Amino acid sequence: MLIRKVLFFTIMLFLLALAPLAMAKNVPGVLEHAGTERTYELFVPESYDAEKPAALIVALHGIFSTGKALQALSHLDAAAETMGALVVYPDGLYDYWDDGRYAAGLFPRDSAVDDVGFILALIDQLATEYNLDSDKIYLTGTSNGGTMAYTLACAAPERFAAVAIVSSGMWSYQIENCRDDAQDGLRLLMVHGSEDATYGLEGRDVGASDTGEQLEILSLDATLQFWMARYGCNRDTLLRSDVGQVISVPDCEQESHVSVVIVRGASSTWMRSGAEYQLNDFGVNATDLITAFFRNDADWQQHAAPSLSFSGEGRSWITYVPASYSPDTPTPLVLVLHGRPSNSTGMAYITEVHKVAEKYGFITIYPDGINREWNYPKDLLQYTRNKRDDVAFLVTLVDDLGIDLNIDRSRVYVTGFSNGGFMTQRVACEAPNTFAAYGVVGATVFHGMAAICYEAPPVPILFIHGTEDVSIPWEGDDRGLESVENSVSFWGQHNDCDANATSTIDIEPQDETAPTRVRHFSLNVCAPNTTVELYAILGGGHNWSGVPGADRIGPEIAGETNMDINAGEIIWQFFSRYALPSAADS
Repeated sequence: MLIRKVLFFTIMLFLLALAPLAMAKNVPGVLEHAGTERTYELFVPESYDAEKPAALIVALHGIFSTGKALQALSHLDAAAETMGALVVYPDGLYDYWDDGRYAAGLFPRDSAVDDVGFILALIDQLATEYNLDSDKIYLTGTSNGGTMAYTLACAAPERFAAVAIVSSGMWSYQIENCRDDAQDGLRLLMVHGSEDATYGLEGRDVGASDTGEQLEILSLDATLQFWMARYGCNRDTLLRSDVGQVISVPDCEQESHVSVVIVRGASSTWMRSGAEYQLNDFGVNATDLITAFFRNDADWQQHAAPSLSFSGEGRSWITYVPASYSPDTPTPLVLVLHGRPSNSTGMAYITEVHKVAEKYGFITIYPDGINREWNYPKDLLQYTRNKRDDVAFLVTLVDDLGIDLNIDRSRVYVTGFSNGGFMTQRVACEAPNTFAAYGVVGATVFHGMAAICYEAPPVPILFIHGTEDVSIPWEGDDRGLESVENSVSFWGQHNDCDANATSTIDIEPQDETAPTRVRHFSLNVCAPNTTVELYAILGGGHNWSGVPGADRIGPEIAGETNMDINAGEIIWQFFSRYALPSAADS
């Protein structure tokens, strides 16, 4: 009898070992809506039980980003696991969410998209596949995803138990299009950085759109006043908490609640905290804050209290993670540096490097310089403005990104346009152990580089430059900018290239009547694992080849844009030939 019992329990233990364990999982999905296939990433927590209704968080990425990027950087999955909630990360269709901007005449101008209908249809579809609690559907978004969340809160407030907006603002056209009735109550939280340069606390006039409409981004105060009026909030009950910078209006109609959290020092970013990060540790974690708000925790405001006093400058960037990305696979990374005066959004718009990233499977980062420029001349007397070290920022950014993304550290690259091209060259001389290759568009060698690069090792570097560039002239100028020929010669000497071992190839034009041509020049015999190459755009201006420059930069600066090559593709093909030695090789 004893032997039989032992045998029984042994068999049971064996069968239990074979039984599948509940595990958290990511489920990529496709939903056809309005005749178009829309993609999303779904996180299903380990605790999900089909017999019990579960909460759902809808998380909307920012402009020129992806759901996978927000998933990796926000850590919403881990917070949702504690709630037993699913999280869905939908992807915008044309690099952005159409929160009404198409009708208002704002870029990008591909076509109108029914993103409200798509999000609501996605929730309905998931409700047929999973046991969802319709009273616990939550919505969050950042940047343009935050403006889309405002639009959804206007169009379908009855579908959401709570909405949290992170680092975003409301446009004037959204108020005009907001549904008049507000039959269902809504709990709304707005989390905003005090140093947000895109959606500033004071708002800003944007000017006339293509349709002639005068547009503005509302101030945070005007946005708060709008939602208070919409839900009949009693202004006499407005509370300013001594816990962080929290403004809360709990006494509203239909059990609504409107709150604002201002994070000191934060720029346009998803706020986070943790000793592992070197950048942007504001002491407030947006994920912890909004999930506590979603749960309606009595002490949710405690998460708005900074755990430290932030010092330094808040930095921001756009992250694009391609659909092919897997956390199990090391993936190349390309930093793309904007010109002056521009920013990450503008750089994504005029270059479309993220589209190349989607095609070839690398991560793209569009970082923001401070005050819309990069401080490449920080210690050169003839240029000096301040001592900010942007090289250190970019190196640190790569380190921080490596915490949340599986980056192939031997295949990290940097490219830049105009002011960003000057910065790229400084990085090439000061951070050769971080980046494997460099691409410079619309920029040349600047006075003082010889001293900066004196003891730096040779590196592979590529130039693309128009012969009719009016901003950074081909011949150089008296601002201390070298000619393109001298710039190639400088890097050729730096890389120990044989000046006699060169090749020149004319790229066959797609259109014989086009005003530009492309000539490819290469120094072929250089120090090991290096080269210097130039794509001369004959007749070309100050623009990014392959993307219509006059429409996006302005004809007076852009000049003629060559469409025979795509600068992003050329740069990636160049980058893909080079990698830093791995630790195992050294």
